[in-house]
Amino acid sequence: MDIKTQDKMKKFLSMLVVVTILTSCDPPPTIYRKIIVNNTNYELSVVKYGSNKVVTNSYVLKPNTQSVIQNRSMMDRLTEGNCILKTGDSLAVFVNNNAALKVATDLNKESSWMGKSSGNSAKGYTLECKATITNSDIAPK
Repeated sequence: MDIKTQDKMKKFLSMLVVVTILTSCDPPPTIYRKIIVNNTNYELSVVKYGSNKVVTNSYVLKPNTQSVIQNRSMMDRLTEGNCILKTGDSLAVFVNNNAALKVATDLNKESSWMGKSSGNSAKGYTLECKATITNSDIAPK
């Protein structure tokens, strides 16, 4: 083989290796977070129920704090329209130490959540869904 042919073969093999590496890589995952923001003067409890109505998790939110209630990586691309709970799951919010008050916001409705996505196909995407509870959402029972 002459030198020109060897150079062409080296370039071809180098390109083949690069293309193989780039096409064999899995895409980066989508990070999915659900956050509840407590912008009230009250301590709140959030209870998450699974599809069988069994408590799967609970959170206490001090006044003017927030809590991540879900943080997972997924391989599929999510958009702003994915802020709903899994089918069968539900959330309940209570005002701690005050049985006369209730939280009027229904976190089981998609309209209670604001979604914001960021990222790109090279670095991956993040979808952050926030539900904010304010003093105006607290009402007498």
